[in-house]
Amino acid sequence: MVNSFTNLLERSLGKKLKDEEIEYMSYVTNGTKRMNLLLDDLRDYAMVNRGNVSPQTIDLNLVVSQVQQNLYANIQESNASINVSNLPVVKAVFTHMLQLFQNLISNAIKFRDEDTPEVIIQSEERSEDYLISVSDNGIGIEKEYIDQVFTLFKRLHTDEEYEGTGIGLALCQKIITNYGGEIWLDSELNKGTTFYFTFPKLEVAA
Repeated sequence: MVNSFTNLLERSLGKKLKDEEIEYMSYVTNGTKRMNLLLDDLRDYAMVNRGNVSPQTIDLNLVVSQVQQNLYANIQESNASINVSNLPVVKAVFTHMLQLFQNLISNAIKFRDEDTPEVIIQSEERSEDYLISVSDNGIGIEKEYIDQVFTLFKRLHTDEEYEGTGIGLALCQKIITNYGGEIWLDSELNKGTTFYFTFPKLEVAA
């Protein structure tokens, strides 16, 4: 509502506004957009623990395909390539898996330098679980900050550099932990980052 009325006020006053006043208006609209994004992310974070949706058998390849549709504009604008190896079928809530992969893939596209973003998603079947990785060729993370990236509200960059709320990776960790898995990363500054997470295998009936 604040954003809508600010836009109406700006259109109503039009050329009567001074440059300084237009700048103030932009602070209001940008602030409300950030607050809206924060509230959306907080809602997603809070909803993960609610058990009102039963897990289903889900093909993670279809999840990633949906994510690519959701991020179509970002992928086109950055000319990013998303390379996916054959991913497993797991038992989970579809929206949780969508949130997980969308956060990891969108981060891989967002935190880039001049190079065209390349995202590689792979899976390895192990005795009791799957090890899945999401790698990129982006800006990377300094070693001293690697242990902090899953902290709620922790941001390594300003809004002027990269917008965000500091909730995305905390949400990813919460999702994976709730399914009994683990998530971690390996990164090198200016060379890229790889996120790894484990996911339990489907129980096969005897």
